[in-house]
Amino acid sequence: MREIPAKTPSLMAAINASAYRIAISKAWTEVAIQTVDSIKQASEIIVVRSRDKKETDIRPGIIELNLAEDELGLELEGIVAVGNHHAVRFPELVSAIADFGLPEEAMADYWREANFIWDNRIYRSPLEI
Repeated sequence: MREIPAKTPSLMAAINASAYRIAISKAWTEVAIQTVDSIKQASEIIVVRSRDKKETDIRPGIIELNLAEDELGLELEGIVAVGNHHAVRFPELVSAIADFGLPEEAMADYWREANFIWDNRIYRSPLEI
């Protein structure tokens, strides 16, 4: 066992990216594909922050947005920045997806899959530190 020095920053302080998954039913496949393509091509995505009611561009904080087929339909994976000035909160991501065409009722389920340390375009588990 290794001793951790006093005043060592918490493990969460190192995390700067989170991966979320959204299950989308097959009926919404075409709309989901178009929505993800539109978001990827967007130069900015403006949302109103719930806390301070300020307009914020979350596009720089959307690191990846991908679709993958599964047996029930599609899974949208979004990897977003957290813990910095580009941070994207999950409700903001859902709102942006809806604003770009995929309504919230198409999103059957969602969950956070992982937290990462994103460094030089490499995702590392915080447990690797």
